[in-house]
Amino acid sequence: MKFSAHSQANDNRRAQRRIKLITNVDLAQLRGPFRFLVRRPQFQGELQDASIGGVQLLLDRSLPVRLDIRLWIQVSKQGVTTPLMLDGIVRWSLPAKRPGTFMVGIQLHTKPHQAMQSWAETMIEEMRFAE
Repeated sequence: MKFSAHSQANDNRRAQRRIKLITNVDLAQLRGPFRFLVRRPQFQGELQDASIGGVQLLLDRSLPVRLDIRLWIQVSKQGVTTPLMLDGIVRWSLPAKRPGTFMVGIQLHTKPHQAMQSWAETMIEEMRFAE
């Protein structure tokens, strides 16, 4: 996972500080009454940057705004790498510079609490390391 402090002109409209993270992420769309049963990824993307409350992804497809999504992100804690399963909602999707790819913004849900706590701890540690 590559990381660095991240600052752009539009950062001032974001609630949390973002850091640049480049790593693969697995995703699944959550639709219908059995959405809670989704346990396997349906496609992959690349994490571009992240904050405690959201992530920006590079994907080979556009996703509709307000689509519920599940992400599996590999996080390292004390030398052990494990997939962290987080749920979120698509807030925006725009064509990327590379033809056939899209930048997608995901706002993370605060539940399940244990997963979000692990994510917050990971992000705080990454932000400390990036400074």
